[in-house]
Amino acid sequence: MTTSIFEFNKNEMKDRKQWLIATIVFFILYPLLVLVFLAIFPEQRTPTYVDVWYVPLAYTLTNLTLLWIIWHFAYKNQGTALLTCWLIWGPIRVLLSTTGLFKESWTPWVFIENVLDLSIYAWWYILSLRLRRMNKKKQVPSCPEYIESLQVLKEQTSRESLNEEFSKLIRNWPQFEPTSSKEYKLKKTELSGKIQ
Repeated sequence: MTTSIFEFNKNEMKDRKQWLIATIVFFILYPLLVLVFLAIFPEQRTPTYVDVWYVPLAYTLTNLTLLWIIWHFAYKNQGTALLTCWLIWGPIRVLLSTTGLFKESWTPWVFIENVLDLSIYAWWYILSLRLRRMNKKKQVPSCPEYIESLQVLKEQTSRESLNEEFSKLIRNWPQFEPTSSKEYKLKKTELSGKIQ
């Protein structure tokens, strides 16, 4: 059975789950691990860490809020705008924070923390690029007439009528050509299976 362009396939579902895991690690687990480490080994703190009780709490609450926002808009609602902003702002933030590190002395702890930080960020960033691509593909064109014509294409029972409907779609809505081509190929494959 073929899948529609509007449905996620198994690999995409796997990537979405990996993105969710990477996001939880990036926003919650890794920052909490750093805070616990600094609580156990206070001598490893750099001067940039403030030694007051509410900073870790505020940091955790901020990350929980950010996690919920990105989960809601990028994962649950399958949007691309917030994810795109995050993908643009993220490398800038990493670059700014990395250049600030050259002003500090590099202890083994600072080195390990930064390698881990960059590794987790790179993992999350790559999966976010994949998620954005999937979400973009999933977004249905909003033109009702196009949706109706696409439905007509899906209901064709012969290759000749399928080719004719596909030509109409391309002629009338060239801006939706990737979606039309994908549905055309799926229907053509389905019709080929019925003929054999």
